[in-house]
Amino acid sequence: MPTDNILSKTTINAHDKPPKFSNEQRDASFLVLPSLRRRLSNMEPSRKLRHVLDYGYFSARQQFYDPKHFPIKDVRHVRSMLSIPKHTDPSDVSVSSL
Repeated sequence: MPTDNILSKTTINAHDKPPKFSNEQRDASFLVLPSLRRRLSNMEPSRKLRHVLDYGYFSARQQFYDPKHFPIKDVRHVRSMLSIPKHTDPSDVSVSSL
């Protein structure tokens, strides 16, 4: 039986997109602990950004998401937190390099 008969398109879309965090949830989900900060220290900015976003979403939902679906509020929050330039895009990092 095809999955579209089991799940509605709304349910499928909700599953395929990252959660929508409140400000408090965003702060907690993307908190960079010292152990994570050490791993980030040698990464390029786009890789840092992608890594922290993936880490936060995986911690919240045990799932990875396509970066084209990352909410801009989350991307801006992590950029600001890590002092990453505004033009840096998490989708510039290929999955194979993670």
